[in-house]
Amino acid sequence: MESKVELTDRWRREKREEEASRFRDDVRKACRAKGMSRKQADEHAWTETAKAFPPVQVADPSLNEPAESANARIVGLPNIPDSWPEMPGNASLHSELSWVQNNRLRIVEKTGGTTRVHLERSREPAPSWAALSWLETSIRVYAKFIEICAKHLREDEGEPEMIRRERKSIAEVRQLLTEMVDSTE
Repeated sequence: MESKVELTDRWRREKREEEASRFRDDVRKACRAKGMSRKQADEHAWTETAKAFPPVQVADPSLNEPAESANARIVGLPNIPDSWPEMPGNASLHSELSWVQNNRLRIVEKTGGTTRVHLERSREPAPSWAALSWLETSIRVYAKFIEICAKHLREDEGEPEMIRRERKSIAEVRQLLTEMVDSTE
């Protein structure tokens, strides 16, 4: 059985989301009028709406698939330009994510259900093979890529603050040592 999120996404793709929502609201109100609890009425309304709005079979099967499918076809990703130097397996996460962010719009082209990657359009060679994996992640699951970038940036912002606190602590310890030496003389 489809989850509520899957049902909503499907109805949205089928352009029936508003109609299904109105139907669900009507069922929910009728259930509440009959004395059902709010939770029972909501569950019953979702069940009845799922029955009333089954998947529509359309001539274009791509309408039944999520637009950003994990199985979307990616062409050109393994075509490393001859001008690029030999790449290491990994580089710093910062350099890999930065390379993807700096080049993605330039090298990724989406047409229909196919995504074409033009690595030759990149401003500079990828820093590592892992950067190409991050590029693939950004194509297949963009939300996950953004989540990783945001997390990494938060961690980067925290490091300078930690360094500043450590320097302040070191300065305080030096001042205490100086005061101790001065008091013994």
